[in-house]
Amino acid sequence: FNLVECFNKKTNRCSITDACRLKKILHQGMEAFFSILDQYTLAEGSKIILKKQIGNHLDLHNS
Repeated sequence: FNLVECFNKKTNRCSITDACRLKKILHQGMEAFFSILDQYTLAEGSKIILKKQIGNHLDLHNS
């Protein structure tokens, strides 16, 4: 997964790659993002969504 063109050395055609600091910043951001995601499973994420949906459904029927 390449967030930006310069992450792929084979297809990178950006003319400022050597002087650009954005690549490092974006790479660190992606690492932080995936680090947080790695702390959870899809099952845990879906439980939160299901609890909200079930709660909303119950609220509709109890009103």
